[in-house]
Amino acid sequence: MTDLLWIGLAVVVVVVVARRRIARAEAGSLSDALVRQIETTGRIEADDVDPLDVARARAEEDEFWSQTWDEPEEI
Repeated sequence: MTDLLWIGLAVVVVVVVARRRIARAEAGSLSDALVRQIETTGRIEADDVDPLDVARARAEEDEFWSQTWDEPEEI
């Protein structure tokens, strides 16, 4: 009897994990409407995405490349 309980519990866990993975995959995938929008306008319009701050990104990249790096020590 306890074996059936463990098997049942394992099946429930597998189903829950599978449903979560499917839900995450659907949330991040392209729908037919998004594909049509890409075909017509060449881009995706999204309301929940912050615009890219190009000036800030450029400044951080310039700062990164201006840093000096020590040569690795010979052992």
